[in-house]
Amino acid sequence: MTVHLLLQIEPGRAAEAVDYLGSVPDVADAVPTTGAYDVIASVPVTSEAALSRALAAARRTPGLFALRVCLPTAREASRAAS
Repeated sequence: MTVHLLLQIEPGRAAEAVDYLGSVPDVADAVPTTGAYDVIASVPVTSEAALSRALAAARRTPGLFALRVCLPTAREASRAAS
């Protein structure tokens, strides 16, 4: 299962946030975006501990203003498992 983190970052700090998230071992990818969120990060969840580590690290993102966590629906999670 992959969890997506949607981050709002203080103006001018998105590149710093992407660099930081890219250094977090449990984060597979972090990209700057336009629109309501400044950065989207993908976290492949292999265990509850891995998700907890990724969320703890995301909360320490430089310039973080708001963080939203998008979990796949039960249907999507079961499709990914098969």
